[in-house]
Amino acid sequence: MNLKDYYQNTPALIITHDYFDTKNAKTAHGVILYSEIFDVVGIVDGKFAGSRACDVVPFIKKDIPIYSSVKEALNNVNAKVLILGVAPPGGKLPTDWLDEIKTAINAGLDIISGLHVFLSDIPEIAELAKAKGVKIIDLRKPPSDLNIGLQRVRKTDAKVVLCMGTDCVVGKRSAATLLWKLARQKGINAGFVATGQTGLMIGCDAGAVIDRIPSDFVAGQVEKMVLKVFNKGKNPIFVEGQGALLHPSYSGVTLSLLHGADPQAVILVHDPQRKYRAGFDTELPMPDWRDERELIEKLSRAKVVALCVWGKENKALIKDSDIPVFDLTNQNEAEKLLELLINYLEEK
Repeated sequence: MNLKDYYQNTPALIITHDYFDTKNAKTAHGVILYSEIFDVVGIVDGKFAGSRACDVVPFIKKDIPIYSSVKEALNNVNAKVLILGVAPPGGKLPTDWLDEIKTAINAGLDIISGLHVFLSDIPEIAELAKAKGVKIIDLRKPPSDLNIGLQRVRKTDAKVVLCMGTDCVVGKRSAATLLWKLARQKGINAGFVATGQTGLMIGCDAGAVIDRIPSDFVAGQVEKMVLKVFNKGKNPIFVEGQGALLHPSYSGVTLSLLHGADPQAVILVHDPQRKYRAGFDTELPMPDWRDERELIEKLSRAKVVALCVWGKENKALIKDSDIPVFDLTNQNEAEKLLELLINYLEEK
C-alpha cells in the first residue's frame, strides 16, 4: 500500500495517550518530523494535555498542541485523519482507545493504524466506519501477491543502502529517511523503501509492513519493492531496516530483509548507552556492535561502511572504531555520510 495514493498534505491528529514522551511513540515522532503526506495539527495524549509537542519531546521542535481527547482536539482544529501513533511491543491496541477511535469515526475521520490488531476486524469499528463512509486502513495487513526472493536485485544496476541497527528503536528508519531527503535536496533521484508502519505514513516510493508477512515471502516482498523503485528510475535506494540480526525476538525478519534488499552498502545505527534491549521487561543484554557488523557481512554481499549514532554525546562513547562514525543529528556529518555512500556505490 502507498498512502500517497490517498493523502497529500492532509491535516491529521495523532493519538499517543500516555506514551508521547517514550520510545513507544516512535510512530508519532517519525510522522511529525518527516511525513510528506500528513500535516499533524494536534496530538491526543491525556498525560500531557495543555502542553506543546516541543515541550514534551524537545528534539521534535514543533509547536503542536496536545489535547486530552479526540473530542477536545476536534473542537480546536480541523483534521481529516486519526493516526494511531504508538508501536508498543506486540503491536496491541490499548483497550481505552476504542472510544476515542469511535469519536473520530463519528466526526468523519479516516483511521490509520499500524498495530498488529486489525481495526477492520473489530465489528463495532468496521460497522461504524462503513455507516459513516470513512476508511479504516490497517497498514499491517500483508499484500496479497506474495513471492519468494530470488536475488533479482543483483541482476540490475540498482544501488542499495540498507539502514540496519544493533537493536529496535535505535533510529534505523530515521536514518533512512534523513539520507533519502538529503539526497533529493542535493538533486539526486533517490528512492525510499519503507518496511514498517511509520515509513508508510511518512510517504515512501514503495512499502509494506514486513513483520506481518509470512516468513517465506518477506525477502521476496522486499526484493519486489526495491525493484519497483529502481524501475521508477530512482537510484540509489535507501531501505528501512527492522530489528537486528542478533536480536532474539526479531532476527528472522531482519535476515529476510537483508536477503531481499541485497544491499551493496549498510549503515549500522547504534546506541552506545544501551545496556539491554529496548522494550522488554526481561533484561536482554546488548551485544557489541562489531558482532552485528561481522554477521551482516558474513550473511550478505554488503559492506558495513559506517557506524551511526544520534547525538554528539553518543559519538564520544564510541572508542576504537575501524570504520567512520557519524552523528546524524549533525547536518554536516549527515552530508559527509551521504557523500561517503555515494562514492562507495559508484565503485560497485
